[in-house]
Amino acid sequence: MKNVRFLMITLVLTMFFCATQVQAQNTERIEQVAREVGQVQADFEAKKITLQQFQQRLTELNRQLEAAKKELSNSGASFSPAQLRRMETLMDEDKSLEARYNAGLITEAEYTRLVTDVRGEINGIAAPFQGSHSASTQSAEMEKRTKQRWPGSVAGWPPAQGAFPRDTTERSYLEVGDLRHPLRQAPGTRASYSLGNRVGGVFGFIARYRIFQTGDGANQAALEDLRRQVESATGKTMKRSENGYYLEFVDSRSNNREDGLLYWSTHSLTLKDGTLEYQVADTKNTSK
Repeated sequence: MKNVRFLMITLVLTMFFCATQVQAQNTERIEQVAREVGQVQADFEAKKITLQQFQQRLTELNRQLEAAKKELSNSGASFSPAQLRRMETLMDEDKSLEARYNAGLITEAEYTRLVTDVRGEINGIAAPFQGSHSASTQSAEMEKRTKQRWPGSVAGWPPAQGAFPRDTTERSYLEVGDLRHPLRQAPGTRASYSLGNRVGGVFGFIARYRIFQTGDGANQAALEDLRRQVESATGKTMKRSENGYYLEFVDSRSNNREDGLLYWSTHSLTLKDGTLEYQVADTKNTSK
């Protein structure tokens, strides 16, 4: 009897798990199947039906649910406006948590707990729409909008001290571009950054990076403030360019070199389509 009860519970839980995969589009059908599952369970416990009958009936109800899922998929079911808003909010919260963790504002344990809850809710909303082409298109659009808010591969402002993600040694973006002091993120912005090529292997010297700021604070005033910051940090004056400013100079690593190598630092600031971007690169050539 213990084995029978275990089998019954397993089958019933499986049925209800399947039922949760189909939402409002087939509400009446699901409610009906759920009631039938409950009745079948009650009949079995009351010994009105045999184990074989119980299994056969659950198999049939499972078939009906699978048919409902297929119908949902083929019908082009879409997320509701409320579901879309909630998922985008959660996706933005996911990136915000990453930025806070990278900035040392929350511990790894806190980050893991909070981000697990956020992603669990996202998956819970999305699960019933797996296989729907319409919902898949909506998801791609949501991801695109999230990417526009967080263009960099890493959420947050790059560290002035400490290790970059996946680095094993202490590093700073101050290593690139002859910056004498850290730069500040503009208020009211989301920050993210991407690292470019390195010199000397995977964990070698960072030769290029990009910092992005988006949101209401990514405006002309923020561009001008960042220009002043770069000029203060380098001791150089930036020149006007399309959508922003540009600066190039021979950096301090070229000093007193016997091999004649010149290291050039280039800095560019652009504000375009609501994204404030700061790009830095160190390059070298053989002319002196």
